[in-house]
Amino acid sequence: MEVVLHQFAVPGPFQVPPLAAGLLAATARTDPALSAALRLTIETARQAPERVVAGYADPAVLGFSLYTWNLRYSLAVAEAARTRSPAALIVVGGPSVPRGEADSERFLDANPAVDVLVLGEGEVAFREILRSLDAGEPLGAIQGLVLRDGAHVVRTPPRPRLTDYSKTASPYLDGTFDALQSQPFAAALLETNRGCPFACTFCDWGQATRSRVHELPLDRVQAEIEWMAAHRIAYIYFVDANFGIRPRDVGITRMLADVRARTGSPAYAMFHLTKNATERNLDTVRTLRAAGIGCQMGLSMQDFDPAVLQAVKRGNIPPERALSLRRQCHDDGIPTFNELLLGLPAQTLDSFCDGLMGAVTPHPSDSFFLYLCRVLENTQMADPAYRRRHDLQTRSCEAARSHRMYDPIVAEREDVVIGTATLQGADWKRAYKFGFLFSAVANLRLLDQVIRHIAFETPLSLRAWADALLDSVLKAPANSALGEVGAVLQVYANEVLSGGQLARPAPHTGDYLWQVTEAVALTALYRIDDFHAEVEQVTRPLLDAADAFQAQRAVTLDWRLTSQDFERFVVAHLAAVYAKSP
Repeated sequence: MEVVLHQFAVPGPFQVPPLAAGLLAATARTDPALSAALRLTIETARQAPERVVAGYADPAVLGFSLYTWNLRYSLAVAEAARTRSPAALIVVGGPSVPRGEADSERFLDANPAVDVLVLGEGEVAFREILRSLDAGEPLGAIQGLVLRDGAHVVRTPPRPRLTDYSKTASPYLDGTFDALQSQPFAAALLETNRGCPFACTFCDWGQATRSRVHELPLDRVQAEIEWMAAHRIAYIYFVDANFGIRPRDVGITRMLADVRARTGSPAYAMFHLTKNATERNLDTVRTLRAAGIGCQMGLSMQDFDPAVLQAVKRGNIPPERALSLRRQCHDDGIPTFNELLLGLPAQTLDSFCDGLMGAVTPHPSDSFFLYLCRVLENTQMADPAYRRRHDLQTRSCEAARSHRMYDPIVAEREDVVIGTATLQGADWKRAYKFGFLFSAVANLRLLDQVIRHIAFETPLSLRAWADALLDSVLKAPANSALGEVGAVLQVYANEVLSGGQLARPAPHTGDYLWQVTEAVALTALYRIDDFHAEVEQVTRPLLDAADAFQAQRAVTLDWRLTSQDFERFVVAHLAAVYAKSP
């Protein structure tokens, strides 16, 4: 039985094992009735759909893992596969498969090449599909499927969540990923538990939100860490929704520290710590840093306003707890970061802008990341009643590309919030420009010295200064440095509002595609002397900050002194910035 699994990633600097497809493959191979006859391969590289399917021999089953970053392309490959291999059973699963009854039927109607949807965890269900096909049995007895039956759609009973992971297998340990290494993996995904007890309306983490957390066997976790170290994996990304939520998680970090001491790997660990920040989170980061493993303390506060947190069902995660943890991190010299969202229900222009000011800290390596709120499949935010209640207005925008050489072949799109009952029209547009201007000058280190000076050494309100800066940017002459920055903000805002591209070329860097924060920073950097002088002129009527601007100029690279090639300088500047960040 020839089976081809597809998990198409977004190209980037690291080759990463395709964990979802690997779990399906490894678990299928545990069935002795299948293993002898099973010929299973995994496809990860994006190329023209016709080229992907031309490599098939005579597939019986084609499986696709669907995510927001590969949904449209994967479905285009499935459509080409239907023409190339009309007898193959095409099965899709993953977070972007709609689980609602009407939604899943609409999905099948819109994608006639697809035969079966797998809802929820897929390893055991996919193995049962292969077993039934091999035995010539119908698929209707398998739990957790939506499938075609002639002109009708059949929905089988829901599948209980896995609690016994002995029914699954590890692709790290059974040789699946060894066979995939066309070049060494630089990063790897590590799963230690599944489930999330929180109910954030914008999230559908692994299709297991609002659910009990179940642990994968500790000996399997340790063996996978040892495999990663043996393969010199530099970066480990924990894919748990809430690493640190289980008492044993501090022990897992100690395990990682021990492996690092013995092998020198990994160099860096990335994780999403439990939303209810606790002392255990601090112990996790302390342990890794003491072992020489780079890591970050994420505070998981997408907004600081209580009304917003209540609207997105984060009211049980008080910001005071995250801020207390942030202070403890500062005492230990541990940098922190926040991920903030623009477009959440109940946000107002004032609450959003004030929240950004609250993300600024005295710690020079702290940062925050600002994202546009997306409406993801299967989240409560996607529910029509929730959308009506909060008057969510969205645009389907072409997703950001990752780097110059990345050809998406089929462009992916994301449903971006551009208005709510409390933030719409001119207010949303000002919030967008305020947020991404401030994000660029603070996080990409163009005005970070000035910002911390104003915030922590003067009586001037940082919000008042940031508003004055934005007003000047929007009113500045087109040929000024601030005017050029304002033009970039205007183009990107209009692009979102018209359902265009989230990544665009920026001035002075050719056809390279940048997200808005980077485009603002690069536009300012190209005329950095003028930019600093014009910002200082804006600041002078509010306070004398000459010393802060002198310090800023001293630490901001001048590309004309560094290189005559602005693009090479951009890489050097961003590398220096990110080296200071967690």
